Amino acid sequence: MTALIELVCRAHTNPDPVGPLITLVDGLWAYCEGHGQGPHDWSRIQPTAREQLAAMTRTEERRAS
Repeated sequence: MTALIELVCRAHTNPDPVGPLITLVDGLWAYCEGHGQGPHDWSRIQPTAREQLAAMTRTEERRAS
């Protein structure tokens, strides 16, 4: 079974070419699109697969262009 992401960083929202940072925060999987090393602003989300989060980011990028 794949672990689901339950926290998303709102501080680092610009995609990093290296890819997102995925880490454990207080026992929950957390996703930072900007691969930020500095202070994060974690927001709780519905448990979501990493692939779905990446697809949502690509959709938002296309809308912005």
